[in-house]
Amino acid sequence: MPKIPDCDRCQYFLRSPFLVCAVNPCGPDGDSCSEFEASTKGKATTARQPIGGGYYLGDWVPQPFPLRSADEQLALLDWHPQFTGRCPNCEMPIAARDSGGWHCEHCDWKDET
Repeated sequence: MPKIPDCDRCQYFLRSPFLVCAVNPCGPDGDSCSEFEASTKGKATTARQPIGGGYYLGDWVPQPFPLRSADEQLALLDWHPQFTGRCPNCEMPIAARDSGGWHCEHCDWKDET
């Protein structure tokens, strides 16, 4: 993968150990590259979306703010049987949620939320 000094400043440079750029994946053939275009990192070229939602197919879709903090969300992923498939009390497998909520038949643990 031959790379020239201009590659580091080019907008097509991928900064990958496997490919040099998007236009010439193996790098330029000679000492210069005909597709070179200087990077525009300093300029704001992309439109930013406001916090609290985003656009999907041209329509604004509001995104509600999470009710739990990031630490609480991670703890829930490690603990709740919806994500682990196991009872948090006795570690026995819970196959699926029944109509009344999560229930462990082995230790009678219940989650009504």
